Amino acid sequence: MINMKRSPKDKATLGDCCAADRPEYPYGLCINLDRESLEKLGITALPAVGDQLQLTALVTVQSVSEYERQEEGKSRDVSLQITDMALDKPTGEPDARALYPNSSMN
Repeated sequence: MINMKRSPKDKATLGDCCAADRPEYPYGLCINLDRESLEKLGITALPAVGDQLQLTALVTVQSVSEYERQEEGKSRDVSLQITDMALDKPTGEPDARALYPNSSMN
């Protein structure tokens, strides 16, 4: 798994005055589940703040874009819609070959 936390370099791009206000993770990586979603996932007791859960999700690519700006260079974006998901307690390191069956990993 890849940790998506912003690096200190990324947080510093706005300058020292704003770095503390910048979120630790990029926009869009926070998922909010309402009562109905929690019920569908079988979560009857709320987890404690700071608990870790393992998220497995099936997503559909909603859009892709690639463009170039004079100041920033090339930019690429992919928008993903989660269509199916499961939450469980972590059971250890997942097998990357199972997570990415189309890769050329050995």
